Amino acid sequence: MSIHPTAVVDPSACIDPTAEIGPYAIVEADTIVGARTKILAHAIVCRWSILGEDNIVHYGALIGGEPQHKAYAGEKRLTRIGNRNVIREYATIHRGYEAGDAENGTTVGDDCFLMGLSHIGHDCKVGNGVILANSALLAGHCTVEDKANISGNVAIHQHARIGTLAMISGVTPVRDDVPPYMLVQGDSTVRGLNIVGLRRSGVDSAGREAIKRAYKILYHKGLPRDKALAEIRAAVEMTPEVSHLLEFIESSQRGICNHYRRG
Repeated sequence: MSIHPTAVVDPSACIDPTAEIGPYAIVEADTIVGARTKILAHAIVCRWSILGEDNIVHYGALIGGEPQHKAYAGEKRLTRIGNRNVIREYATIHRGYEAGDAENGTTVGDDCFLMGLSHIGHDCKVGNGVILANSALLAGHCTVEDKANISGNVAIHQHARIGTLAMISGVTPVRDDVPPYMLVQGDSTVRGLNIVGLRRSGVDSAGREAIKRAYKILYHKGLPRDKALAEIRAAVEMTPEVSHLLEFIESSQRGICNHYRRG
């Protein structure tokens, strides 16, 4: 175990022997730091945070800070970070707030890249392979599914959901749910499909074609949402990607982003 002599580590913290704690870093009580995880200089791992293996927490980042919620009164709430995540300078991840949710709290999956000054608010659920670019902001209770890509200075409203492989352009405000595989630019506005992301993720040509057909029915035919979904079920091959798209839309409570219209 490598702990710099200037680091402040609570005796109750469970630090794997292969982990590294850098200069002036702080690791509070009741925390777990997994194998080969590195906590670099001036980073802070707050109480009730659990970090898995092979993470890198860069300079000044904050893991598991108190939620920015006026009603929070110090109750035990967890922050869970998976494996192989990169958390860059001054990124912040806040622990959960939700009453009765002590064992769930805020979660980040595996293989995520959280760039400098990005923020994950209380009770967010972030999947695997997610990218948050610089200063991307998730308000409380957001859900971000696997391999979503959120560009710089994007602000996402509380309780909003970002679907699998969605890509959101920089400086975009997001108030509604972003369906899987969509490109969003402007005020919660779908501009097209993330075809490049689908290809890079290994979705075959038949799967991509099915998603294209579903997208055109959903957004180009001008149908009411329930009729569009019914037509997709009747006319499009029910690949795993199409099934997930339909399930995501049908479970939306905020409503999904509208499509761009000229003029």
